[in-house]
Amino acid sequence: MKRLSLLLILFPALIFAQKRGDVCQTISRVSALIKENHFQPKPIDDSLSVFVFDDFIDGLDSGRNLFSKADYELLSKNRLLLDNFISNNQCAFIDEFITAYKNALERKKKILQKIQEIPFDYNSTDSIRFSRKKFPFDVETNEFERVWIKRIRYDILEDISKMSKNGDSLSKNFSALEKITKKKIIDANLCKVNALLLDDSQLENKIKNDFLNSFCTYFDPHSNYFSADAKSSFMSGLSTSNLSLGIEVSLNDNEEIVIEEIVPGGPASKNSSIEKGDIITKVSNKKGSEYWVSCSSLETIGDLIF
Repeated sequence: MKRLSLLLILFPALIFAQKRGDVCQTISRVSALIKENHFQPKPIDDSLSVFVFDDFIDGLDSGRNLFSKADYELLSKNRLLLDNFISNNQCAFIDEFITAYKNALERKKKILQKIQEIPFDYNSTDSIRFSRKKFPFDVETNEFERVWIKRIRYDILEDISKMSKNGDSLSKNFSALEKITKKKIIDANLCKVNALLLDDSQLENKIKNDFLNSFCTYFDPHSNYFSADAKSSFMSGLSTSNLSLGIEVSLNDNEEIVIEEIVPGGPASKNSSIEKGDIITKVSNKKGSEYWVSCSSLETIGDLIF
């Protein structure tokens, strides 16, 4: 398995056209569609408010390491009011979530930039929370540095442990490996944060699309809202389009493109440097613009590939 950086110079046509319509207008259309076609559509009431709020904010911060307790308490005033806002065609509340999310990302960025210069202690006993159960939003603002040090330190140890089964070798070379791995992990986190902070439209679209998805899921757990840059559209287009590279792909846990199959006779099959199992980490165009797959929008990657 190789980790690849691809230079893509073919297929300049755009495949995505993000429509940033009004959230209330989109919700109204979705509601009308559900009422017309669903066998037993649920009412828009407090039950919707609670479900959508909890599902939405849980998706924005599933690890409980982005929003502080104060952030959550400020946003939770909307928890029983979303149905009223929607019914009255008042969706200014979404701006509160956009502002809170942006501020949380900026706080995370400052913390990551700070701790990348701080040496970590790997000799003390510590704990970190991992569970599919939803933890409360209970982190105080002054605790985020400690929380992120623990999280990054865990990721470093996990990453190093996968490098070899020879514990003695890992122990002997730990200092060098830790330095490289720490930089890689913090850089990856900063890359994802910067990708959102440097593009207000991308950040706003993420918030709006996530909210609309939670709204649809309330009516039917098997129903989802797919935006113009939805993963399914991207993956389908990349794998099956007549203009594709002739590869079937998936996304791994790090949001990198994994080559699952190479289509016989396709463009990729004629390139001996590309093999099944390879991971595409970065793409670039003829002009020299480079993008890391793990922290770029699928819209951006799609525009480069097609």
